[in-house]
Amino acid sequence: MMCVPKVTVADFTGEPRMYPACLRMSPKPVSKPRRPTVSLSRLIEAARTDSPKSDSPEPGTPKSGTPKSAMSDWQEECGYRGRKPGQPADGIPGQDSLTRLGANHGFDVED
Repeated sequence: MMCVPKVTVADFTGEPRMYPACLRMSPKPVSKPRRPTVSLSRLIEAARTDSPKSDSPEPGTPKSGTPKSAMSDWQEECGYRGRKPGQPADGIPGQDSLTRLGANHGFDVED
């Protein structure tokens, strides 16, 4: 890169310094902070294999004491129901319900 013109700029000590003009015109790009990512396949596996601990409910879960029942509540808010009429949602996250949850709570979903 060829930058011949020089510009006088005061540095953080207040002393004037000579810098190439191209440094002044090309600021460092600001990177956007990354959002946390949740693995859908790992979450499904955990929901199917983990047994809930009845004596220690997950803090902050709505209307219910286990993460799986909280997910079931969320799925019903999204309009999902069980496979049979009148049956509640199963609480196993799917791509759509987890993506909606992530949009509300600031995380992305990967397969």
